[in-house]
Amino acid sequence: MPRDHVAPFPLASNMRFAKGVLLLEDFSGANRWETISGVGDLAVERINTDYDTPTHCLSIKSRTTAAANLDLVTVGLPCTYPESDIITVRGKWKTAAPATASLITIDIRAYNGSTLVNPRLLWDLTNTRIQYYNAALSHTPIPEMDPGPALGVWDTWEITFNLKAAQYISALASGIRKDLSGIPIATSGVESDRKVLIYLTTLANASAPSTVLFDSIYAGEYTNI
Repeated sequence: MPRDHVAPFPLASNMRFAKGVLLLEDFSGANRWETISGVGDLAVERINTDYDTPTHCLSIKSRTTAAANLDLVTVGLPCTYPESDIITVRGKWKTAAPATASLITIDIRAYNGSTLVNPRLLWDLTNTRIQYYNAALSHTPIPEMDPGPALGVWDTWEITFNLKAAQYISALASGIRKDLSGIPIATSGVESDRKVLIYLTTLANASAPSTVLFDSIYAGEYTNI
């Protein structure tokens, strides 16, 4: 299991300097997430009226002064490139029930100096399915993985992958873990920088505005203990 679950999350702040940890985000400090895309009076902010742990979460809200009309909002955060090959990115999210968002993605872009390795999970809330981003640069549904139970409650998501092999290992959502071992991840040739970017994206449905909350995000090496 990922290291953030060895101890209660408030105590995990002691791990921020561990070499295997890329990100421990509980949104208790200033908002570090940059808004990459979106239009109108969208709002990306920390709120303390609804959160998982300990006092705040990140709220991503589409524009409200006009019809959202499938507005796409993306936020991102850079991290250093990991020492470990096997990485887990884990967190929690919540949206209203019925859903005001039609799509949510967790998008990791790992630049190793010559290649972009791009693991991604996509929640298609309209068609009640979760998909991974494949080597053909398209999305493949994960069998028997239904995002429906997450609506209106905090739900844990997780994606584990091997950066060196550019392969998925597993995915977790709505209490269901699926083995994705050996499935190739989307890759492409890129700039020479070595870095990791984590993106969170929401897409409003036709009855928007939409609000999606994120909290308790961990990124780092996978530890099987």
